[in-house]
Amino acid sequence: MDDFSIQGEELEGALRYLAFVNRFLGGHQIILQSLQRAFQKLSWTGVSPGMHLVDVGCGGGDTLLKVAKWSEKQNLDLKLSGIDANPHILAFAKENTQMHPEINYIEADFLTKDFDWAPFQVVLCSLILHHFEEEKIVALLRQIPKGTLVIINDLQRHWLAYFLFQILCFFSLAPPMARKDGAISIRKGFQRKELETLLKRCNVSRYELSWRWAFRYQLILLT
Repeated sequence: MDDFSIQGEELEGALRYLAFVNRFLGGHQIILQSLQRAFQKLSWTGVSPGMHLVDVGCGGGDTLLKVAKWSEKQNLDLKLSGIDANPHILAFAKENTQMHPEINYIEADFLTKDFDWAPFQVVLCSLILHHFEEEKIVALLRQIPKGTLVIINDLQRHWLAYFLFQILCFFSLAPPMARKDGAISIRKGFQRKELETLLKRCNVSRYELSWRWAFRYQLILLT
């Protein structure tokens, strides 16, 4: 899905399957648990109602949809935005979340040096960082302004995760693009020490890093 020329049913099928996997394996729940902890338990995050949250590499908008419903239940009145560089993905996301017009979408490359992070106080990176080389990840985290809350949900690189994903794809009739991209993503996932090294390089001292099922890392940090 890194190919911006891909569109139509092939792309939409992959986005729908990714949303299914996130529901089935608890990816959305990891994000909501992180937000719950940041807003109610971690005093060092400095988050409060009404803040502007952005989901980078937002895909089909399924994560933002869950966050919007959670925000309503918590009476947090969060401002919500999604960023993606693929206009075809954004068109799908807008249709997918049309019942929540408060969700705003931005077509942009957030990896560029001139991207403006100032409007956002909370940044979600859900299943996106493994797409980038280490230097780009470090540059991204360094570019996000000091005092910003960043929540990361990403894959653990593990042979068993790869094997179980293949079984899931077989029984759930995964579309070819989703099967291929998912396998590549697991191979490009992280080990705990790699994430800790990234945080050290970015001079991040306040963070919580936890392992979550299924083979995910949950990371809450303050830049």
